[in-house]
Amino acid sequence: ISIENDLVFPPYFKIYIKDSTTINLRNASQIYSQSPLICIGNEKNPIIFTSSDSSSNGLLIYNTPLQSFFDYCYFSNFRSFDSSTKTGALTAYETYFTITNSTFKKNYTEDALNCIRSQVELNNISFLESQSDAVDLDFCFGEITDLKVKNTGNDGLDFSGSNLSIKSIYITNAGDKAISIGERSIINGLDIHLSQSKIGIASKDKSFATFRKVTLKDIGIGFAVYQKKQEFGNANLDINDFSSYQIDSLFVLENSSSLILNDSKMKFNS
Repeated sequence: ISIENDLVFPPYFKIYIKDSTTINLRNASQIYSQSPLICIGNEKNPIIFTSSDSSSNGLLIYNTPLQSFFDYCYFSNFRSFDSSTKTGALTAYETYFTITNSTFKKNYTEDALNCIRSQVELNNISFLESQSDAVDLDFCFGEITDLKVKNTGNDGLDFSGSNLSIKSIYITNAGDKAISIGERSIINGLDIHLSQSKIGIASKDKSFATFRKVTLKDIGIGFAVYQKKQEFGNANLDINDFSSYQIDSLFVLENSSSLILNDSKMKFNS
């Protein structure tokens, strides 16, 4: 299906997209939906969302009380422009959705996936070669399991004001922070593998983050805990059972923030 003008779905519908479908958004067209999208592909016949001329900045789902589903979906070649009103190849605002068994690849948007004030469930998703952030969740809650990020220009996971449980996370070659936690976020993480990034885990601005089983390899700064924005406060980060290899600096800790490594409270050094 080739789309060359904006496609708008009003509320009170359910939009079904079947397996083997390719939707090509050309001529700067976008999809806006106030109804849930039910996009169920399969391993052999995924659903593909793309922009062959790289002119579209993707899909927006907003103000939908019912749950959207994306299973075996592929998002690629979307791009943000200065006039864009949305930031992700897929952007979700005030909704509830599940994404499983899917891939975001070569997206030149501000975020590959951006969710605001939404309930999210992400499972078995890969984010490959994102120009900026791979995943940006603002004021969201839910769960992330088995997520892989490779070669992202900025942050791998960027959380603001969110309450999330994350498990089995693999991030390689993040241009800035592999995991960034800010603005009073509460994050619980388990089985986290981070490599080839400037910063492993950053907790800032009155966030509380607890992680178990963390592996760091070839990282500039392993852990960073600090206040960035004046309107918030000091941050907290508690790490248990971690291992590190080829780390330039294990941590940067600002005065009055808290970093606990394997039940030992670290002294501020910055």
